[in-house]
Amino acid sequence: MGRKTDVQDRMLLPFLRLGDGVIDVGANIGNYTERFARAVGPTGHVIGIEPDEDNLRKAIARCADMPQVEFVHAACAGANGSRVLYLGVERRSHNSFWQRNIPGGKANKSRPCELVTLDEVAATARGLRAIKVDTQGAELLVLKGAAATLARFDGVWQIELWPFGLESAGTTLKTVVQRFQATGWQPHQTNWLEVVRRAKTIRAHTSFDVVVTR
Repeated sequence: MGRKTDVQDRMLLPFLRLGDGVIDVGANIGNYTERFARAVGPTGHVIGIEPDEDNLRKAIARCADMPQVEFVHAACAGANGSRVLYLGVERRSHNSFWQRNIPGGKANKSRPCELVTLDEVAATARGLRAIKVDTQGAELLVLKGAAATLARFDGVWQIELWPFGLESAGTTLKTVVQRFQATGWQPHQTNWLEVVRRAKTIRAHTSFDVVVTR
């Protein structure tokens, strides 16, 4: 995916307190996992979920001196199992389940990855306060495996919305919005109508992040 229209790393930080739990879905090389860990401190708990073993290795090294951080080598989806992950040619942050979501529509290579549900990971997170989701078009799959979390979790989400990537995955931004609306979640300091309007104004390979609360 291409350029973002928001500064992602600052969006959740104002909501985090010492001792909080955070789940970083699509941790990549751990940039934001590390920032979340510093925000919640040694009494907090940060779980990074990353399917690419090369990215994961870098993330583990980045957070090696942070005992409050743990990683899950998997991708979040609607059910357990496995799936092919296509690897970005220029950047591993472009990895996706759909080749069309790789810049240029062509993957460097692919590899199988394990699947977990967000619900099962969330059940292990201590003091869960925040969840970040950035999965290159797989956001609806993440939410399909998060029914209990959407219903019971009382915190804050940061989710990437990439209309082109969602359409490549066979879904739409509207469907993602409906998943949140059904359980009372709303964008922080705005509304879903404005989010949908914004999505209509951006270019194909641009995304933006939304903070969601209730």
